[in-house]
Amino acid sequence: MHTFKSVFKHRFGPLAVLALILFSLSFATRLTLLIISWSNLELSVFRLLGLFIIGLFYDLVVCSFFAIPVALYCWLMKDSWYQKKWQRLPLFLLFFIITLILVVNVGGEIIFWGEFDVRYNFIAVDYLIYTTEVIGNILESYNVPLIAAFVGLATAAILFLVRKNYSNRSR
Repeated sequence: MHTFKSVFKHRFGPLAVLALILFSLSFATRLTLLIISWSNLELSVFRLLGLFIIGLFYDLVVCSFFAIPVALYCWLMKDSWYQKKWQRLPLFLLFFIITLILVVNVGGEIIFWGEFDVRYNFIAVDYLIYTTEVIGNILESYNVPLIAAFVGLATAAILFLVRKNYSNRSR
Protein backbone atom coordinates (compact mmCIF):
# COMPACT_ATOMS: atom_id res chain seq x y z
CA MET A 1 0.00 0.00 0.00
CA HIS A 2 2.88 2.38 0.77
CA THR A 3 4.31 1.86 -2.74
CA PHE A 4 0.89 2.58 -4.24
CA LYS A 5 0.57 5.88 -2.34
CA SER A 6 4.12 6.86 -3.32
CA VAL A 7 2.99 6.92 -6.96
CA PHE A 8 0.50 9.66 -6.08
CA LYS A 9 3.18 11.73 -4.30
CA HIS A 10 5.47 11.81 -7.31
CA ARG A 11 5.67 14.99 -9.41
CA PHE A 12 3.54 13.35 -12.10
CA GLY A 13 1.28 11.84 -9.43
CA PRO A 14 -1.62 14.11 -10.43
CA LEU A 15 -1.90 12.03 -13.61
CA ALA A 16 -2.50 8.95 -11.48
CA VAL A 17 -5.05 10.89 -9.43
CA LEU A 18 -6.79 11.98 -12.63
CA ALA A 19 -6.90 8.39 -13.88
CA LEU A 20 -8.31 7.24 -10.55
CA ILE A 21 -11.08 9.86 -10.67
CA LEU A 22 -11.93 9.22 -14.32
CA PHE A 23 -11.92 5.42 -14.14
CA SER A 24 -13.96 5.46 -10.92
CA LEU A 25 -16.62 7.76 -12.36
CA SER A 26 -16.75 5.83 -15.64
CA PHE A 27 -17.05 2.51 -13.85
CA ALA A 28 -19.80 3.89 -11.60
CA THR A 29 -21.65 5.22 -14.67
CA ARG A 30 -21.38 1.91 -16.50
CA LEU A 31 -22.50 -0.01 -13.42
CA THR A 32 -25.44 2.36 -12.80
CA LEU A 33 -26.65 2.02 -16.39
CA LEU A 34 -26.28 -1.76 -16.16
CA ILE A 35 -28.36 -1.86 -12.98
CA ILE A 36 -31.03 0.45 -14.47
CA SER A 37 -31.32 -1.80 -17.54
CA TRP A 38 -30.85 -5.15 -15.83
CA SER A 39 -34.41 -6.39 -16.46
CA ASN A 40 -34.10 -5.74 -20.22
CA LEU A 41 -30.75 -7.45 -20.72
CA GLU A 42 -29.81 -10.89 -21.93
CA LEU A 43 -26.26 -11.12 -20.68
CA SER A 44 -23.78 -13.91 -20.51
CA VAL A 45 -20.60 -13.68 -18.47
CA PHE A 46 -18.59 -12.99 -21.64
CA ARG A 47 -20.90 -10.19 -22.80
CA LEU A 48 -20.82 -8.65 -19.33
CA LEU A 49 -17.01 -8.77 -19.27
CA GLY A 50 -16.98 -7.40 -22.81
CA LEU A 51 -19.02 -4.39 -21.73
CA PHE A 52 -16.50 -3.49 -19.08
CA ILE A 53 -13.40 -4.30 -21.15
CA ILE A 54 -14.58 -2.23 -24.12
CA GLY A 55 -15.61 0.47 -21.67
CA LEU A 56 -12.12 0.42 -20.17
CA PHE A 57 -10.66 0.99 -23.63
CA TYR A 58 -12.94 4.01 -24.13
CA ASP A 59 -11.98 5.25 -20.67
CA LEU A 60 -8.29 5.06 -21.61
CA VAL A 61 -8.96 7.23 -24.66
CA VAL A 62 -10.93 9.77 -22.60
CA CYS A 63 -8.27 9.73 -19.89
CA SER A 64 -5.55 10.48 -22.44
CA PHE A 65 -7.56 13.52 -23.55
CA PHE A 66 -8.05 14.89 -20.03
CA ALA A 67 -4.44 14.03 -19.10
CA ILE A 68 -3.00 16.53 -21.60
CA PRO A 69 -3.46 19.70 -19.49
CA VAL A 70 -2.44 17.92 -16.27
CA ALA A 71 0.66 16.44 -17.90
CA LEU A 72 1.61 19.81 -19.36
CA TYR A 73 1.24 21.44 -15.96
CA CYS A 74 3.38 18.78 -14.26
CA TRP A 75 5.97 18.89 -17.02
CA LEU A 76 6.31 22.68 -17.19
CA MET A 77 6.35 23.18 -13.41
CA LYS A 78 9.89 23.34 -12.05
CA ASP A 79 10.65 20.91 -9.22
CA SER A 80 11.41 23.75 -6.82
CA TRP A 81 8.08 25.42 -7.65
CA TYR A 82 6.17 22.16 -7.48
CA GLN A 83 7.03 21.86 -3.78
CA LYS A 84 5.64 25.33 -2.99
CA LYS A 85 2.18 25.78 -1.51
CA TRP A 86 1.07 28.36 -4.10
CA GLN A 87 1.16 25.80 -6.91
CA ARG A 88 -1.71 23.92 -5.28
CA LEU A 89 -4.20 26.56 -6.44
CA PRO A 90 -3.72 26.20 -10.22
CA LEU A 91 -3.58 22.42 -9.89
CA PHE A 92 -6.74 22.44 -7.77
CA LEU A 93 -8.54 24.67 -10.30
CA LEU A 94 -7.49 22.35 -13.12
CA PHE A 95 -8.77 19.32 -11.22
CA PHE A 96 -11.96 21.14 -10.26
CA ILE A 97 -12.73 21.93 -13.90
CA ILE A 98 -11.94 18.40 -15.10
CA THR A 99 -13.88 16.74 -12.28
CA LEU A 100 -16.83 19.08 -12.82
CA ILE A 101 -16.91 18.14 -16.52
CA LEU A 102 -16.76 14.44 -15.63
CA VAL A 103 -19.53 14.69 -13.01
CA VAL A 104 -21.76 16.67 -15.39
CA ASN A 105 -21.12 13.99 -18.01
CA VAL A 106 -22.12 11.22 -15.57
CA GLY A 107 -25.37 13.02 -14.75
CA GLY A 108 -26.02 13.74 -18.43
CA GLU A 109 -25.45 10.13 -19.41
CA ILE A 110 -27.80 8.82 -16.75
CA ILE A 111 -30.53 11.34 -17.67
CA PHE A 112 -30.00 10.67 -21.39
CA TRP A 113 -30.24 6.92 -20.74
CA GLY A 114 -33.48 7.44 -18.79
CA GLU A 115 -35.02 9.29 -21.74
CA PHE A 116 -33.73 7.28 -24.70
CA ASP A 117 -32.44 3.94 -23.30
CA VAL A 118 -29.10 4.45 -25.08
CA ARG A 119 -25.82 6.15 -24.32
CA TYR A 120 -24.93 9.36 -26.13
CA ASN A 121 -25.55 8.99 -29.87
CA PHE A 122 -26.84 11.04 -32.82
CA ILE A 123 -29.68 12.38 -30.66
CA ALA A 124 -27.05 13.97 -28.41
CA VAL A 125 -25.51 15.59 -31.50
CA ASP A 126 -28.94 17.03 -32.34
CA TYR A 127 -29.01 18.40 -28.80
CA LEU A 128 -25.77 20.24 -29.56
CA ILE A 129 -27.09 21.61 -32.86
CA TYR A 130 -30.46 22.81 -31.53
CA THR A 131 -29.09 24.25 -28.31
CA THR A 132 -31.73 26.93 -27.73
CA GLU A 133 -34.67 24.52 -27.86
CA VAL A 134 -32.85 21.92 -25.79
CA ILE A 135 -31.87 24.36 -23.05
CA GLY A 136 -35.47 25.60 -22.92
CA ASN A 137 -36.75 22.02 -22.57
CA ILE A 138 -34.18 21.24 -19.88
CA LEU A 139 -35.11 24.33 -17.88
CA GLU A 140 -38.80 23.39 -18.12
CA SER A 141 -38.36 19.68 -17.38
CA TYR A 142 -35.69 19.52 -14.68
CA ASN A 143 -34.95 21.28 -11.41
CA VAL A 144 -31.70 22.81 -12.69
CA PRO A 145 -30.67 24.56 -9.44
CA LEU A 146 -31.01 21.29 -7.54
CA ILE A 147 -29.04 19.39 -10.17
CA ALA A 148 -26.35 22.11 -10.23
CA ALA A 149 -26.09 21.98 -6.44
CA PHE A 150 -25.77 18.20 -6.52
CA VAL A 151 -23.10 18.37 -9.24
CA GLY A 152 -21.18 20.98 -7.25
CA LEU A 153 -21.41 18.92 -4.05
CA ALA A 154 -20.38 15.72 -5.84
CA THR A 155 -17.39 17.49 -7.41
CA ALA A 156 -16.35 18.96 -4.06
CA ALA A 157 -16.75 15.59 -2.34
CA ILE A 158 -14.62 13.81 -4.94
CA LEU A 159 -11.88 16.42 -4.70
CA PHE A 160 -12.03 16.36 -0.89
CA LEU A 161 -11.64 12.58 -0.83
CA VAL A 162 -8.78 12.71 -3.31
CA ARG A 163 -7.01 15.47 -1.41
CA LYS A 164 -7.49 13.68 1.90
CA ASN A 165 -6.26 10.29 0.68
CA TYR A 166 -3.71 11.11 -2.01
CA SER A 167 -2.18 14.45 -1.18
CA ASN A 168 0.95 15.11 -3.22
CA ARG A 169 2.82 16.24 -0.10
CA SER A 170 4.66 13.85 2.16
CA ARG A 171 3.03 13.45 5.56
